[in-house]
Amino acid sequence: MQPAQLTLGNVKLSVQLLPFGPHIEFTDYETDITWLSGPVTVMASPAGSGWSIIALRDVSWRATDDRIAISGRIETAEVVIEFRLADGPARLVEKTAISNHSEEPLSFELLRIGATWSPPKSWWQYWGYWRLLKLTTDFNPSADLPRQPGQKLSSIAEMLEKRTDAERGLPVAVDEERDSLGWILSDEKRFLLMLKDWRDTGESFLLDVLDSKPSPILVMGGVGRIGETIEIGAGSSLTASPTLLIPGNGGWQEAVKAYAAFLEAR
Repeated sequence: MQPAQLTLGNVKLSVQLLPFGPHIEFTDYETDITWLSGPVTVMASPAGSGWSIIALRDVSWRATDDRIAISGRIETAEVVIEFRLADGPARLVEKTAISNHSEEPLSFELLRIGATWSPPKSWWQYWGYWRLLKLTTDFNPSADLPRQPGQKLSSIAEMLEKRTDAERGLPVAVDEERDSLGWILSDEKRFLLMLKDWRDTGESFLLDVLDSKPSPILVMGGVGRIGETIEIGAGSSLTASPTLLIPGNGGWQEAVKAYAAFLEAR
């Protein structure tokens, strides 16, 4: 199938079906960065089995003027991942739903589905001034930030080096507490605001890192349950809160202002 593309102002979304699954690119031309660049990662552990990275089966997509929806299957469940572009500010909105159409309940011990970003190797090794700041319910947008907020991007790559052979291949949580409402990634010139629209479910924004060559891959937002079993009853569905990716020019102050504007608009 030919790639599907959407454009809105300065942002572009591209979806292409490749042999290993859907490949997503989300580009912002004002910051001149492709903020998503890779396959949709699907990791599942049906009850009684181990972690595995799997491909969606029977994948297809449909596009309209303002959104692209990818459909596929995991076990007896249908997975629909919808991407759309929105403005005010320019952003990508992603929403994932898992529906069990069988007559039997479906149980996952672990489940992780999310779009990925593959920053260049230089970002991990040399661009130490790119930093990640976690946003929680305690974060005050009006308070002064520390001189160097958050953690270095390179420190995340170092997490991968400390794992045992048995742990390799599994997702590593950037934040083990899993209490983030979102994240800001910035080099003090550009930023990406990553948020969950948590109004209905109170979901955290999951941010994981995976081993990959030549450099690690980030799994951003989407849906997942780590450390708890997911039960989807016969004929029932699980719908994740939307993931929002909002790029912008400027440093931490501009990024925090964008976050405050999001909170005010809720």
